[in-house]
Amino acid sequence: MGIRVSPAGNSEAFFSASASDARSRGGLEDTFQLGNLQASGQLRAGATGLFSANLTAQWVRQSHGDGNTPENRRQLLGSLAYENYRVLGVPRLRFDASLNFTDAQLASRLEGDVDAPRQTVNRYFQQRVLYTIGRLELRVGMRIAKVEGRGETQWFLRVQRQFGDL
Repeated sequence: MGIRVSPAGNSEAFFSASASDARSRGGLEDTFQLGNLQASGQLRAGATGLFSANLTAQWVRQSHGDGNTPENRRQLLGSLAYENYRVLGVPRLRFDASLNFTDAQLASRLEGDVDAPRQTVNRYFQQRVLYTIGRLELRVGMRIAKVEGRGETQWFLRVQRQFGDL
């Protein structure tokens, strides 16, 4: 079930909720239950700016007929972002910033799961300034992250030249 609303001409929001329950009987008795809540929205900031947000919460319960305890997982993730396509009125000068977080309970390599992600990024804030002049793109930015409980800060500068047909 979902609902979309547009409270003003420059904004939009979406809310949804879903649940499922699947059961298997016979040789093995398995159950799978899922609950999902989501909210997202966008808000225009003038002619060149855009704010957006997303929040998702999910619960999963799964059990197998082998007599083991049911497996319960939950995940909460979200993001906030701002984009401006003409900073200070300068054509082709763009800015974007985003804040992302998750508390996903993921399998760990330390527990023996070789397919688990190498690192779990719990949250990060990133911002970039991009400027394009013809085929030349200049990108400057920074990222502050919390990766598996430890802080990380990155700064970057990229100058890129495109070749070929535009």
